[in-house]
Amino acid sequence: AKAAGTPVYMAPEMLDGGAGVGEYTDVYLLGAILYEILSGEPPHLRDTVQEILRAIALSEPVRRAEDPALDEIWAVCLRAMSREPSARFERVESLRRGVQSFLDHRGALSLTEQSTLRLQLLERAVQGRIRGATQREDLYKLFAECRFGFRQALIGWPDNTHAAAGLERALTCMIEHELAHAEPRGAQALLAELSDPPAELRARVQRAMAQFERERARVEELAELGARHERQQDIGIGARVRFGIVGALMVAMTVLPLAYSWFLREDYPPTHANLVAFTCGIVLVLGGAAFFARHVLLSTTLNRNFFAALFTALCGQIVLNLGCWALDVPVLTVRVLDLGVWAIAATYGSFVTQLAFLPTAIGYLVGFGVAVAYPTRRDEIAAAANLLLVINLLVVWWPLIVGRAPSEPQTSVAGPEEPQP
Repeated sequence: AKAAGTPVYMAPEMLDGGAGVGEYTDVYLLGAILYEILSGEPPHLRDTVQEILRAIALSEPVRRAEDPALDEIWAVCLRAMSREPSARFERVESLRRGVQSFLDHRGALSLTEQSTLRLQLLERAVQGRIRGATQREDLYKLFAECRFGFRQALIGWPDNTHAAAGLERALTCMIEHELAHAEPRGAQALLAELSDPPAELRARVQRAMAQFERERARVEELAELGARHERQQDIGIGARVRFGIVGALMVAMTVLPLAYSWFLREDYPPTHANLVAFTCGIVLVLGGAAFFARHVLLSTTLNRNFFAALFTALCGQIVLNLGCWALDVPVLTVRVLDLGVWAIAATYGSFVTQLAFLPTAIGYLVGFGVAVAYPTRRDEIAAAANLLLVINLLVVWWPLIVGRAPSEPQTSVAGPEEPQP
């Protein structure tokens, strides 16, 4: 074969007269034509013949365009124009397949290019610290477009290194954004999509997640404490039981003093022993009822405080009666002082349970004052104060009783309260 053709396209082996010309020379010449198509000028175009010959001998073609979308075709071109024949494509058919591969990948390359432009917008947006709901939505829309474009490009061309690198950049950009905005869960989800995340980035995400889990556990703990406290103060829990026990007791303490005053006092005058025995009997009856309803009465702080105030009043009355008995204080005086004990207990109970019972506390205080002025009317005054408590109970607790759903369980530390019909 003889060397022939335009010098600006010649292969190095053509300079010795064509002794080393072969099919690999045709590969070079086709590569030179491809070079001109890509760059706009022949590979060995120089000002003088000597410079042209030197360029042919060296055969060091330089890529002129930096468009990443042309990386594949430039790689084909420069390989075809390698100085050493052994470094070129073995056959023209191999060169053709290389060019055809580029043509097949043009769709993937176009997607990569478009996605890269959006990636640049995304990176600028993140660096600008975009805030606000609408801007944040725009940011995630940009990211979704980037990720989709790069993924589709990789589906069309799995070896598309630019698409793979772009996808990694987009994911890393959003991970940094999520970390900067205290969203470690989002950062962790994105980190899982990285093929080989940097150790430093992985460590930062793990630290952020650990901090997030600690804060979430603390929030849940506070929420649980809040719910528990709210339940402990729920006046609806045990309202039926409270009303039944206390209401029955107060009705009895309203009727019995009147019946005693009107029908029995002259035949059976009160004594210190009778006062102590009567109050102890009330404590036993109330204690028995409270024992059987303990799963309700112990279930909330409000219930415990209410019955603690009630038992405190009764026990205080017993202590007062015993002390007055020992001091030989007149029985009538002791009975008037009993109203003072109930006034103190009612006031305390109102503040530790419900302020709605302040009318009862005021009633006992007024009743005590009136009884001091008119001690002989003590029984009628006590009955009126107890009746006021019954009315107060009806006003405060009855709406809770009728308003609670029949199927709503009332659990407690000792077990669930039976559903209220």
